[in-house]
Amino acid sequence: MATLSLGSFGLGMTVEQSQGFSSVHAIVLLSVAAFSFVIFLVVEAILEQPLLDLSLFRNFELSMGLLGGWLAFIVLPHFF
Repeated sequence: MATLSLGSFGLGMTVEQSQGFSSVHAIVLLSVAAFSFVIFLVVEAILEQPLLDLSLFRNFELSMGLLGGWLAFIVLPHFF
């Protein structure tokens, strides 16, 4: 699920940059990424030994740093 989510997100953002956000391909890829990410989170919350310990995100500084980096990744390519 993590591979599907990250792959769809990366490809969706690439298609969005070249064809525009109204492109059907970009919308489908980003929808698949969002759906698979939600499934990944649900599965990780259920497993006894998850791939990613979701309790890490209770740390406010870590969560805000990751959010800031993600926003910079999304916003900066639109200026260049």
